[in-house]
Amino acid sequence: EDFLNKNKNTISLSTKFDLMSQLCHALQFMHKKFIGCFIKPSHLIIDENRKLKLRNLTHAYAVN
Repeated sequence: EDFLNKNKNTISLSTKFDLMSQLCHALQFMHKKFIGCFIKPSHLIIDENRKLKLRNLTHAYAVN
């Protein structure tokens, strides 16, 4: 079971903001490296330490 489904009623607002911040930093990094891809909810993984990770970005491409 993933983190969000397992904890959907107990995730604090500060944790939600932290996860969104992590996502924004990851997207900013990708943008700076001129990497584009389609992000879907299924690409987002939250580990047991509440660290957000992007996965399965096989459709990533360089943006000209």
